[in-house]
Amino acid sequence: LRNARMYAGMQFIHSLAFAVLGIGLLLWRADAGLIVAAYGLGCIVSSGCGLAWLARRREALPIDRAPPEHGEFWSKLLPYTASVWVTSLMMNLFSLAGRYMIAHYGPGTDEETLAMVGDYHSACVVPLLLVSVMQLLSPMLTAHLSHDWESGRRQRVSERLNLYLKVTALSMVAGGVLVLWGTPFLFNVVLKGKYAGGLAILPLALTFCTWFG
Repeated sequence: LRNARMYAGMQFIHSLAFAVLGIGLLLWRADAGLIVAAYGLGCIVSSGCGLAWLARRREALPIDRAPPEHGEFWSKLLPYTASVWVTSLMMNLFSLAGRYMIAHYGPGTDEETLAMVGDYHSACVVPLLLVSVMQLLSPMLTAHLSHDWESGRRQRVSERLNLYLKVTALSMVAGGVLVLWGTPFLFNVVLKGKYAGGLAILPLALTFCTWFG
């Protein structure tokens, strides 16, 4: 549980550092490359915090008196690593495929299809924040479920999982209602109507993000 909290804390620190550094660099100079630099610096900051936390608790880590054989070690590590990589790859390719289809198969001229990509991206900005919240909470919930499962409380795992799913669904729907209520100000006032098409497809983006979360 403590490790899950640390992982969630690192995600929070990374998101906060990325936001602060990104805004600061963009105020200094409007350059898309600075966004990539801000993301990298955010990774360095969050990784540094994690390493510092680990260094302070190194003495408390259990010592493996009998290191596992290489075959046993890699047979467990490689499938897990491959599953994480494949999952991340498929999620990123899903996002790229949607934009690719709009840009190359959407109706209209090249300028119009690129404008549609901008509308789609603007419609997903706020709904994806709901997904980010769920990604932050999921490691914390998984730690509790894993503890109950390993302790033999299988029925409690089922009950908790059902409760979490119901609360998550209701919370995401409520969050979607708030987004629909507040985002017209974002599109019409802050963005000055530049991405009006994004506001039109916002309900579909919210539905996708709600189910994904």
